[in-house]
Amino acid sequence: MLYHVLPRIGVELDPRVLGYRFTYCLENTGSRLRVYLETETPREALSRFLHVEEYDASLLHRELGSRLYVSEARLRSKRDFWLHDTVIRGLPDLASSLKAPGLMCLGFSRSRVLESIYYSRARSLLKHAGRRDPALRAEAGAIVERAGRGVWSIRVLCAAGSRRVLEECEERLSNASPTALKWVRGVVEDPGGLAERLKPLEPGILARLAPWGIPVACGSTVYSMVELPDPGVHPVGFTRGSPLPDAVPVRSEGDSFRIGVTESGREVRLGIRDLERHVYVVGQTGSGKTSLLKLLVHRLHGLGGAAIILVDPHGDMSRELAGEIPGAVFLDPVDAPYGVNPLDLPRHRDREYAVSVAIDVLLTVFQEVLKLMSTAVNVRYLLRVILRALYAESDSPTMADVYEAILGLYSGRLVLGDPGDPEWRRQLEVLRSMQRQTLISALSRLEPYARDGFLRRLTSRTTIDVGGMLSPGSLTLFSTPKAVLGEDLARLVASTVVLKIWSEVLARARLGEPRTHVFLVIDEFQFVADLPVVDTMLSEARKYGLHLVIAHQHTGQLPGSLLQSILTNTGVKLVFQVAGGDVEKLSMVDADFSKQLSKALTSLAAGTAVLKLSAGPGEQPPPPIMVRLDKPS
Repeated sequence: MLYHVLPRIGVELDPRVLGYRFTYCLENTGSRLRVYLETETPREALSRFLHVEEYDASLLHRELGSRLYVSEARLRSKRDFWLHDTVIRGLPDLASSLKAPGLMCLGFSRSRVLESIYYSRARSLLKHAGRRDPALRAEAGAIVERAGRGVWSIRVLCAAGSRRVLEECEERLSNASPTALKWVRGVVEDPGGLAERLKPLEPGILARLAPWGIPVACGSTVYSMVELPDPGVHPVGFTRGSPLPDAVPVRSEGDSFRIGVTESGREVRLGIRDLERHVYVVGQTGSGKTSLLKLLVHRLHGLGGAAIILVDPHGDMSRELAGEIPGAVFLDPVDAPYGVNPLDLPRHRDREYAVSVAIDVLLTVFQEVLKLMSTAVNVRYLLRVILRALYAESDSPTMADVYEAILGLYSGRLVLGDPGDPEWRRQLEVLRSMQRQTLISALSRLEPYARDGFLRRLTSRTTIDVGGMLSPGSLTLFSTPKAVLGEDLARLVASTVVLKIWSEVLARARLGEPRTHVFLVIDEFQFVADLPVVDTMLSEARKYGLHLVIAHQHTGQLPGSLLQSILTNTGVKLVFQVAGGDVEKLSMVDADFSKQLSKALTSLAAGTAVLKLSAGPGEQPPPPIMVRLDKPS
């Protein structure tokens, strides 16, 4: 098997893992070195030391040129075959010194055939030497000693797209060898021909007849020639950190799906029961979070039977998914207009309780959206009183209604509430005694929702069928683009969508309706993290059939208590590359592997994540693993 490998920083390769038949190659591409190993050693074993990818010799052939000039070394002196090792060290320096693309390879094979030839030669020398020729006897002894250490055949190979570069390769290797070499040249046009030459020599009957042209080395000297390029010195790709375990949890149920592979190529699957316990995704911009969310949407929708709702604060992901998945409902404030009234009361049995909960939630949302300072106690009280009065008249007051009510209070023309209610009269007196600056502050924040036609349309009436979005097999894609709406309005719309879904899930449970799976995927989770129901959703949503998939860039975007709740209540954690304080926090997703995680999390390639699953029923807690994620499709 041919592998393309990358050195792993801080981990030294033990060449003995390569076994007794392997080829070590370095390709100079003209700008970088690439390392290849042809070996029967399993990928899993190599992955302890290297980043390993299976490779095709035909690709290597194309990189070097369609018509390849190749040459193999032979010994000039028969005496070198019997008595001297062909040891070529410093291959990275030799390959780096090439002025144009070329390939240098050393193929090694422990050969019982050559060992038997050595012993036969020693017996022949002893027979002719008798007692009168000590030199022959010494030579026979040296050959026996070499055979006892194990004889390895060495295939010294050069390949290039031009004769000039081939000659340069030959010269470099000849100068590095302590034994004199000559070169046998050929041309390879069939990729299969290169694949055969990359395999170590297998001395057969011809070796018995004329073995002395084969370069050889004895004992552990062979392993000293396998020197990986140093990323600090040579232009070579590399990976960092100690590898995590390759113990992939078994997920073979019919409702499981593939998300990628480990470094060793093992397939990684998730089951619905994993996702039922919520999914947490975190990583820097550009690390691969969006691709993962798209992959999960594709896989879940492909299984069928679950409702999927995506809240996308950028708009690009939802638009792409709408074009990729037939039947998806795409909602965009401009291109596919919809409306969501943040003040709608949810379906309820106890209206007074619903009003109280709605007001508490809205005040939290307003604090962020309307930029209320923590000291704006009067404004919050004003909003609380006005909202309660509006709910007394309607289940669906609007932001514009709140504005008009405060404007009426400011102008002395408020027509709201029951004048015969002493409590209302008392509250009204308190409101009228407030400084006019308090009213002006509230009015200035609410005026756009009353005057701007676009904002009124978006926030005055709910036009979406929330109950229908929970139907099995449905896919609803909410685009709430910050670039179009502005951050504050995007936050309000996203928060409203999340609240309506949560309220509808609770309502169907109260009314005894089926609790079918609903997966709520929220990108830029920090936009809704301040909702007071989020912590409750993390701890209780599962029993109502609602399962969260939340993603954001770094832990500093969330309050510490909420982050702890997320780490405690999510059954699937996917951590992409992070930095700074996030490394320490997120390396504790599995305390037993915290040292390995702290190294791995700073150097994950784009599209690669650390996966940590919670244990399933009757299962030991799986260790964290590195996953190279599939492309969404």
